[in-house]
Amino acid sequence: MSPGPRIDGKDYIPWYAWWKDSPHFGKTAKYEAHPNNVRDFYDKAMTFKNSVSVSGGSDFFTARLSFTNLNQNGITPNTSLKRNYFNLNGNYKFSERFNIDAAVNFSDGRVNGDFDDGYSNQTSGSFNQWFGRNLDMKKLKELQDLLTPEGYHANWNWWGQMTTQQAVLLLSLHSGSIRTRG
Repeated sequence: MSPGPRIDGKDYIPWYAWWKDSPHFGKTAKYEAHPNNVRDFYDKAMTFKNSVSVSGGSDFFTARLSFTNLNQNGITPNTSLKRNYFNLNGNYKFSERFNIDAAVNFSDGRVNGDFDDGYSNQTSGSFNQWFGRNLDMKKLKELQDLLTPEGYHANWNWWGQMTTQQAVLLLSLHSGSIRTRG
């Protein structure tokens, strides 16, 4: 169900035709349904994890060094997680009753995008509240760098540029962290 007028295929002036810098400025389009706009919005999630380790030792000493690289892309456009893990551990046996174990772990990571799916920055709920079937997700992606004369990202919900999903994606948060334990 989409709010608003009946989707009847008549010509209308879409949101992207109002912006002077749009390649579609002043052009009309057919008011039609885009039944796959939910599917067209989401990306295919992928996870790549690669690890390598080296270990060795003797009767009195053992050591292991490992490295893991994690690269994930989320289903929401412009979301990703990149993380590297380093691990070094060793053991030295002084006698039957006394030995020392030590380990050092290091990780660094970068998160791109907003993974929250609560009320404020959600993706799934936006389709019910803000995205009617007449909204063409391919146009949103094509025109994602289109700016208003004031410098805001132009979008179909121009009066609330901070509440639309396009703005959420374009203003994605970047964060990184480095952690060492040992």
